[in-house]
Amino acid sequence: MLFVALVFGHYGLTVPHEFADLGVILFVYSVGLQAGPHFFNTFQKQGLRILQIGLGAVVSAALVAWLMGWLLELPPSLRVGMFAGAMTSTPALAAALDYLKDPGVSVGYGIAYPFGVVGIVLFAQILPRILHKKDRAATDRVSVSGDIEDPILTRKFRVENPQCIGKNLSELSLHGMTQANISRIHRGDRVLAAKWEMDFQQNDVVLAVGTEAGLNKLQIILGPEVHEDFPLSPDVIAREVYVSEHRVAGKSLVELAIPEHFGVVVTRVAREDIELVPTGAMRLEIGDLLRIVGSPEDCEAFIAYCGKHEKKIHETPILPFAVGIVLGVLLAYVPIHTPGGTPIRLGLAGGPLFVALVLSYLGRVGSLIMRTPYAVRFILRELGLVFFLAGAGTEAGAHFIEVLQSQGISLLLAGMCVTCTPIAVAFALTHWVFGFDLSSTLGTVCGAKTSTPGLGAACSAVESDEPALAYAAIYPIALIGITVAAQILASLG
Repeated sequence: MLFVALVFGHYGLTVPHEFADLGVILFVYSVGLQAGPHFFNTFQKQGLRILQIGLGAVVSAALVAWLMGWLLELPPSLRVGMFAGAMTSTPALAAALDYLKDPGVSVGYGIAYPFGVVGIVLFAQILPRILHKKDRAATDRVSVSGDIEDPILTRKFRVENPQCIGKNLSELSLHGMTQANISRIHRGDRVLAAKWEMDFQQNDVVLAVGTEAGLNKLQIILGPEVHEDFPLSPDVIAREVYVSEHRVAGKSLVELAIPEHFGVVVTRVAREDIELVPTGAMRLEIGDLLRIVGSPEDCEAFIAYCGKHEKKIHETPILPFAVGIVLGVLLAYVPIHTPGGTPIRLGLAGGPLFVALVLSYLGRVGSLIMRTPYAVRFILRELGLVFFLAGAGTEAGAHFIEVLQSQGISLLLAGMCVTCTPIAVAFALTHWVFGFDLSSTLGTVCGAKTSTPGLGAACSAVESDEPALAYAAIYPIALIGITVAAQILASLG
């Protein structure tokens, strides 16, 4: 889209500036809604390690961009545009344009962007050929992707603890101690739904769902793990249901007392592409996907209570969405005073992004449900991107050829340097300092560059989706870091 807009801009076509501003707001707000849960979960699960990699890549790229601009005497607009293009970051481009109001930013972005894309794609394709054999032989490599969210596992245990025999789930309070959920009980030749009033008997085999830590605790309490298959039973089924009723949304699982009132067990909750182990304190929201286990009659009764109207999950609450955008625009113009005395603003790229990150993580503010369906986020993100790139591209197109003729070789050289630097830094930190395995290394490096094409090449190269999990962990940190760095770089002059 940007390159087409550059061509049309060269021939005099322009797009109203208001369209570009609207595009920036819609684009970054939609990105923030998508990244919010992952961003805060990253800090909870990954901590300092991912932060060091993300900031290391961003800071090194910004320093090289500033240094190359100083050595080659590039104007600030080309310098920061080159940085945003080499990092393949449209939000950074938006932030720099909002700060400098100079079409030269788009010119620098357009020249450096191809190097940013090609460089990370080549890295993703070549690295597996170099490291695959070494990684296969290594036993001490770390898989970061598995740590983003504790994976939910299913295991079976035989009840042999005399302290548990003759007591039911309610009396033992197993979920409170382990955060694991028992969904089925194999007794003799029958498979039964695990109800709270059901007493354990000697040699019952239970099917439990939870994290590895929770299931290990459950094994200590109940008895040894077994590996026998559960026979199929028409009396116990598993169903998936979307929460679509407001009488359920906002209430915790303890408040709903689902096992007591409906006789079913909620074994998993999927929210915003993150699968969670349900706990008593967890509050359900519209759009949550629940996996329940119970008798066919009990499952149907629960589904009728909370999820018969699935079309509601595709509805967008206009008021919370509008409130979020207004708050983001207002925050964009709040001056932030730096130690040097020069105030900086988050701008139209930073304000809506920050508000969206916070609101999407919270999910609810009072009675306002902040959830936005994926389809709406996708459409608004793409529409905003089209508006923004059309405005930025046509404005820059009028000067593109002139700048390319006067600064072209310098920009190409600088773009290559800025492209290679964060790749090298992120790779050194992930593979050599922290000892990540191949899939985690590829995903983390692509995420540090916010490069979706690079991620696609990485997943294809290793024939696995594991790089996408590591990518999701670092992407929000890199996205925010690049956006802030672009404004700082623009302010340096």
